Amino acid sequence: MNDLKDAIEYIHTLGSESGKPQFAEVPGFEHLLLMPKDTKIESLEQYFDAPLRAKESRTVIDIKSFMDYIQRFDPACQDVAIFANLDKCTISAVLDYHKKGLPKWGQHVVTLDCKLTHDWNKWVSHNGKQMAQTEFAEFIEDMSWTILEPDAATITELCLAFESSKSAVFESKVNRTNGEVQFVYKEEIGSSAKGTMRVPEKFHVAVNVFQGSKPVDMEARLRYRVKEQSLTFFYVLDRPDRVKLAAFEGVLAEIEALSEVRPMLCP
Repeated sequence: MNDLKDAIEYIHTLGSESGKPQFAEVPGFEHLLLMPKDTKIESLEQYFDAPLRAKESRTVIDIKSFMDYIQRFDPACQDVAIFANLDKCTISAVLDYHKKGLPKWGQHVVTLDCKLTHDWNKWVSHNGKQMAQTEFAEFIEDMSWTILEPDAATITELCLAFESSKSAVFESKVNRTNGEVQFVYKEEIGSSAKGTMRVPEKFHVAVNVFQGSKPVDMEARLRYRVKEQSLTFFYVLDRPDRVKLAAFEGVLAEIEALSEVRPMLCP
């Protein structure tokens, strides 16, 4: 049984006790198979050598895989429509979408699920979290390769300062004209020996928000709390929601440049 005609003839010959199936061709509509009352209707597609059309819903997690999949079936993207959801950070390409006067099934879809990176999740999850000196130093050291400004040497020096003064008693702080904060501390309670520690008021990081996306610049403002002569630090990211949105818009722009199809926003 190699084509639709053979399949229809096969069903037609089966018949039933109450009558035989009748084939009807209605202009402007699909071919219909009129079955006797109480007779179950089943698709004939399973009897063909290949499906009549592609029906697939596939998910990928990076731009390259997304474009590779599209171009495998439609290199020129002539039948492709692309839809984006800002809230879910997903982008779906329908490879068999309608054209004017030419409806299609829209059942072949590939979706780019923009997964957040480990670095982004770590910066966001610690946003506003107060940390003791040693904990904060370890965090900064772990993430130092994503920090643009101050440079790595300054960050390393800052971590060493945290470590050397972790048992000190903090007395005061001075705002310096170069954008730094200088803390004055005593080495021990009752001691006259004092030391200073300088930390920047803000720093910049470069983070890939989504897997396979380009890194974006993000500012973090350094904050502190002195309680019972001990010092804790935390940082406040500058509008991470906008940074995330800008990164997603960057992904959309890259896909539009590669496919020459303008993504449409949808809920």
